[in-house]
Amino acid sequence: MNPLPPSQETSAEQALEQPVSRPADASGAAGSGENFLELRLYVSGNTSRSTRAIKNLRNLCDSHLPGAYSLEVIDIYQNPGAAREAQIIAVPTLMKLKPLPVRLLIGDLSDTATLRSALGIG
Repeated sequence: MNPLPPSQETSAEQALEQPVSRPADASGAAGSGENFLELRLYVSGNTSRSTRAIKNLRNLCDSHLPGAYSLEVIDIYQNPGAAREAQIIAVPTLMKLKPLPVRLLIGDLSDTATLRSALGIG
């Protein structure tokens, strides 16, 4: 997604409407860098927990990983099949898909130390 500046407020609904983008690395290939993070965040509509999770994740990624991540936000109310397919049982749930290993974090992502550790941000 095109990350919003940390100072700009957004709702989960607005975040869901933004297109997913894959920033290019130095070679020009989208998302092919070894340190490029591929993230997927499952949310449940425009709830306060969903909104906080989106905001917390974007703030951290924008400040520590500018241009080095992609984020796909999936609303399980609009796409319940995606949650079943990924075996998501609680939301918000963040999946770090790449680089391996895959990691799952559940909650509003307000524990910055845990989020940084799961994403491999030193």
